[in-house]
Amino acid sequence: MNSAGVQSIASIDELSVMGVAEVAGQIGRLALLEKKIFAAIERLAPQFVITVDFPGFHFRMAEHLKLAGVPVYQYVAPKLWAWGAGRSARLRRDFAGVLGILPFESDFFLERGVNYEYVGCPHVDRIKHVRVDRAMFGYDPDREAQPVVLLLPGSRRSEIDAIAPLLCRVARQLELAVPGVAFALPVASNLPLDYVRSRFSGVRNLCAFHGCSLELMAVADAAVVASGTATLECGLSELPMVVVYEMSPVTYSLMRNLVTVQHVSLVNLIAGDAVVPEFVQNVDPVAVAAEVGKLLQDPSCRQAQLNGLRMVNSGLRGGAALRAATTIRRWRGGSS
Repeated sequence: MNSAGVQSIASIDELSVMGVAEVAGQIGRLALLEKKIFAAIERLAPQFVITVDFPGFHFRMAEHLKLAGVPVYQYVAPKLWAWGAGRSARLRRDFAGVLGILPFESDFFLERGVNYEYVGCPHVDRIKHVRVDRAMFGYDPDREAQPVVLLLPGSRRSEIDAIAPLLCRVARQLELAVPGVAFALPVASNLPLDYVRSRFSGVRNLCAFHGCSLELMAVADAAVVASGTATLECGLSELPMVVVYEMSPVTYSLMRNLVTVQHVSLVNLIAGDAVVPEFVQNVDPVAVAAEVGKLLQDPSCRQAQLNGLRMVNSGLRGGAALRAATTIRRWRGGSS
């Protein structure tokens, strides 16, 4: 969006907080940011607003804009099907339409009267354009001589701080069990490379790369992934993975009683089955490393997961951005 000429009022970093306890510590800063954004919207007097992801922040914005008579369209539906189904009433009341990127969401939102449309998965288009090989990153083309494991801790500082110690312990276990293993650490472009690399200083044979996670998914042999969008990206890249997640004890104790779905990874949610292994809270690094070892060293285990990932991918479609734009135009009375 920035490269297309969008004028940024604030950096995405300023919204990158996740978890109840984590957000509580940032309430004052987030309130000031919210006030700044509301003031900018009032000054610009837009015909309509498109909000992207970040539902907690955007729910409050939509309520404010609804009262001001400004229609709001949400791109990337909030995960109310996982927890907070009761907030569907606010979604129906305050948003002129919701554009979803996951095919299984349709029934949930339409049954609750939300003006919803599945427009496709934007990651499908991004991954189609990836063209790389292992030599570009300095890795041995012989995968058996140098298997590469991707460590994906997330794109928020709070996530990285919580999950990096676990991923380091998993990596040390793999170093003992898998000869020649190397580790790749993609770092989101909005985060300092040195900051993220410092959280993994105890891992040998690790290289960190800025802003090229999809390219690394194309050349790696397996991944240990923090639950989130990266699980879907790995799935679309046909990269076998193990999913982990750690959060603060306060956040976990609250979420455990609110979450209504059986799986935490998008791959398993789309499949409706345990295609990839998941480990959540108080995770045993030995158990995680054992699962990654199977994906690297057991061809039948690896193939079984690949078959599951391909099944998931077959149900996803690209063209999300164009379809989202034409859908908003149609909703606003224009031709599509």
